[in-house]
Amino acid sequence: MLIAPAGSIGPARLAVADKLGRVRFIRLERIFAGARLESVSPHQVERQPPGLGVDAGGGRAFVVDRGRVAEVDLASLAVSYHELRRSAWIRLGPAAEAKVSRGYSRFARWLDNDLLAVSGADEERRRVQPAGLLLVDTRSWSVRTVDPGATGFLVAGEALLATGWSSDANGKVTAIWSRSLRIRRWQAIPPLRRRAGLDCAGVRRRRLRRHLTA
Repeated sequence: MLIAPAGSIGPARLAVADKLGRVRFIRLERIFAGARLESVSPHQVERQPPGLGVDAGGGRAFVVDRGRVAEVDLASLAVSYHELRRSAWIRLGPAAEAKVSRGYSRFARWLDNDLLAVSGADEERRRVQPAGLLLVDTRSWSVRTVDPGATGFLVAGEALLATGWSSDANGKVTAIWSRSLRIRRWQAIPPLRRRAGLDCAGVRRRRLRRHLTA
């Protein structure tokens, strides 16, 4: 479990529980987490929720912020840090400009073949920077960008689907199969968007639709 300071932003802590319910904590000095109110009028919030992925079989956890991964050995609680690259800034649309916030959000999930999927977005007032859908090789710490405009992803079986309102304006959907690393792109069926993400049930691909609705 990932723990952030209450009502502020500071170093995150990772709580690790064993089968007997005993809990150990490790402070991640280089990964900041939390949220704080900067102004009531106008309403301004800074938030920094990192992503957490767990390799249960290998006994490792990965905590991801906007440009860094903390790799934690779950047996010894030893921590090592690895740097990630960033994408380009884009402007927010009129609806999103009504909310004034800054910070970042990240999502992470452990895949097969020593790969970590990472996505999210950075916000700075009225601009957003998609983190893209990244595949991080945890052996070499090389990074492959699957979709630079993605702000999230879904996993179902072997299918990994890039999502996000900042994806291709023509409604293109990017999917990758985690074992073969085959990348395919399809046209989405309207409605193209639902809230902040794509309507994944409308992807033109039977196999992918079965994965997403299973």
